[in-house]
Amino acid sequence: MGDAFGREKSARLWKWKHQDNPAGDSVGLAAFSPSGELIGLRPFMRWRLRGADGVEVSAVRAVDTAVDPDWRRSGLFSRMTVGALEQLAENGIDLVFNTPNDRSGPGYRKMGWHLLGHPRVWIRPRPFGLTRRLVESPCIGLRSFRPEDAAALAEMGTEDRGDALIVEKSPEYLRWRYGGHPNLTYSLVSCEAGTAVVRPDRRAGRQGVAVLDMFLREAAIGARYRLLGAVLRETDGAYVVMGPQRSRGAGMAAGLRGFAPFPWRNVNLAARPVAWADEAPVFHDRGAWGLTLGDLETF
Repeated sequence: MGDAFGREKSARLWKWKHQDNPAGDSVGLAAFSPSGELIGLRPFMRWRLRGADGVEVSAVRAVDTAVDPDWRRSGLFSRMTVGALEQLAENGIDLVFNTPNDRSGPGYRKMGWHLLGHPRVWIRPRPFGLTRRLVESPCIGLRSFRPEDAAALAEMGTEDRGDALIVEKSPEYLRWRYGGHPNLTYSLVSCEAGTAVVRPDRRAGRQGVAVLDMFLREAAIGARYRLLGAVLRETDGAYVVMGPQRSRGAGMAAGLRGFAPFPWRNVNLAARPVAWADEAPVFHDRGAWGLTLGDLETF
């Protein structure tokens, strides 16, 4: 289910991820050869999370690791990671998380990461769209996200995630996340129940729609059901996909709209304590995380 949208490497994307991030500049290590050539990078993006008690959690996400081909299998990746973890501890970081693929997962486990398994994505096929390839965007006609939308969405609030650890979605974060990405354009679907952030998506050679975040005026099954209905009416494509539905009510609303859960193959949620104790639920239970598709993609 690999989605290559938005992952083209560029200086603009690097700046957006590692310098423009409202949570702060990324931290990490660079490695150089004896002759002074850059041979490795191990950056960690800063993330502001919030727990059930409302306390802010200082986290980082491991992204964009690169090692020169001539230096692979030399232990450089592990040495950079260990050195970066020491730096993270000095910077007061509580935990690190990321989404390694199945091949790199065992290496992370050896360095103290807990592999929590494949997040579940919820997919709703569209029978009349499965046999055709769309030329136009399935989000054509929708209004693009604008910076001034951020405050209203933040005030409305995200979908109910119970007592899970969630990404803090302040106006500054939303302007950066959905208004500043150099490679992707996000659109809005709104109704009286709330607003969904969506974008075109491509999987297995077909075009569909990804629902990144849902902002609801009330935390009720009916509101979620009505907003999903608006997404289905106002978009096109072979399918609609969205991220994990943590609560029973969220899953019920999705099921009533024809969505079904599937493991997100070759993507693992992984986490490692830095300042936090290893016994914390977020290191052993994927259900302790309240991440949306917008929190998981393109990083």
